[in-house]
Amino acid sequence: MERVPDRHRELYSKKLTEVYGASTYKFHIFAIGKRGIVGLAWRKERVELVRMILSPNEDEIFLSIDAKFDPEKIHSEFDRMCLLSKNLYETDYKRLIN
Repeated sequence: MERVPDRHRELYSKKLTEVYGASTYKFHIFAIGKRGIVGLAWRKERVELVRMILSPNEDEIFLSIDAKFDPEKIHSEFDRMCLLSKNLYETDYKRLIN
């Protein structure tokens, strides 16, 4: 989480660990805003498009899993995943995370 503000990095990491378990996932960020981030969470058995939004008082994170992908088919679903991510960012995420 290289570009995530320091004051939020710990909250995002804590929420990911709570949902996916310690050290059992990888997370790649697609977009960072003032109010949240969007990225892919990779685990052995699944890949998920994840949105995390800061609460109004910035002390809690709301996590939403917006799409799930089968790792066995991830190469054939990659174009679909990228298109979905781009469309969601343009129509919804940009407004929610900024």
